[in-house]
Amino acid sequence: MTVYKVLSDIVEALRTIHLEHEAIRAEMTTKEDLAREAAAIREDLARETAAIRSEMATKEDLTREVAAVRAEMATKDDLAREVAAVRAATKEDLAGLEAVMRREFEVVHKEIRGLALEFEAFRHDTKVTLDMIGELMARTTRHEESIADLDRRMNRVERHLKLKPLPNRPGDR
Repeated sequence: MTVYKVLSDIVEALRTIHLEHEAIRAEMTTKEDLAREAAAIREDLARETAAIRSEMATKEDLTREVAAVRAEMATKDDLAREVAAVRAATKEDLAGLEAVMRREFEVVHKEIRGLALEFEAFRHDTKVTLDMIGELMARTTRHEESIADLDRRMNRVERHLKLKPLPNRPGDR
């Protein structure tokens, strides 16, 4: 195997690594889009929660007004039944809201977990790529040192024997 062949293999490996690196970058852009989408979902959930809380405050205001009117018209027992019904309805509304929020949080949690796993895979692949580049660089350095050693030995032998230098190609004289 000639030095040029080794260098050609190194260049081809570096090209391949570069193409893989570009593919990983494109994949990371997709992951960033997913992260932005997850953030948008969180914002939507926060807005919906605020709207539901506002609606719940309105329901509480209406409940208070109804209670005041009924207090004037009804007995204490009637009033107690109405308050119990409002509390039950409010608890049901809160339970429904909590169920919706839990489902949404589970979806977001799964997406974040998936992103974390993909990032770890990317980090591992990057480390492997860097290890390969380091090995290629070490091999190149060893080959360069071997070529320099051979060149020095050849010069020493030529000086010692005081011969004409050898031709580079078989047809040269």
